Amino acid sequence: MITTKRATIASLGIAAGLVLGACGGGGGGDSADAKPGHVADPAAAAAPTLAIEAHEFGLAPADPHAAPGDVAIRYKNTGAIEHTLLIDGVAGFKLDVVHGGDVDSATVKLAPGTYTLYCDIPGHRAAGMEAHLTVG
Repeated sequence: MITTKRATIASLGIAAGLVLGACGGGGGGDSADAKPGHVADPAAAAAPTLAIEAHEFGLAPADPHAAPGDVAIRYKNTGAIEHTLLIDGVAGFKLDVVHGGDVDSATVKLAPGTYTLYCDIPGHRAAGMEAHLTVG
C-alpha cells in the first residue's frame, strides 16, 4: 500500500506540474512582450497611454507630457518606411514599427524630468525625428 500512495502522490505532482507549465506565459499574446524594454506586468494595464506617431521625418506630438510612474507608450507608424523609438537615458527601451500602420507598445517607469525621444534609424534623428517628453 505504501508504494501505491507514493506512486499516486508522484503522479499528482507530475500532473500538477504539467498543468501549471501549460498555463505559463509562453504562447499567444502580443509578441512585443518579448522585446527588451517591454514590461509585462499588472501595472502596465492600468498605466496611462501616451500615443506617439512616426512619419517621414518627425514625431507627433513634438512635446508630449506624461505623469511620473508607469507610462504605456503606443507607437504608430503613420509613414511608409521603418521607424524606431528610443528614450535617451532609458536603457533597453526600443519600439520598432517596420511598415506603415504598424503599432508597437511598451510600458516604462519614468521619474519626473525631460526625456528625449528619437528614431535611431541612420539619418532619421538628424532629419527631425526627435521629441521632448516632459514627465511631471
